[in-house]
Amino acid sequence: MKFEQYRHVGSLREYLLLTSDRAHADVYSRQADGRWLLTSHDKPEDILVLESVGTQIAVADLYEKVDFPAGLAMAWRFRTLFFEPKSA
Repeated sequence: MKFEQYRHVGSLREYLLLTSDRAHADVYSRQADGRWLLTSHDKPEDILVLESVGTQIAVADLYEKVDFPAGLAMAWRFRTLFFEPKSA
């Protein structure tokens, strides 16, 4: 998994995984002590807080123009986005 590699990038503060076969988002956030906190979002009204880029977004907004065909076979499961901290 890419996260295994990304979590060793010192400047990486948050890592967002979006599933491609249903509306679901996982946000990994680096804590002050270096541990990673996982927050999962399944409901359309759930709000993702991405502190590293200073934004909030609803799950429904992430998947606004996505149609999920029934029985879709995926060669890959996750669309990966990652965010680096804001510049000082």
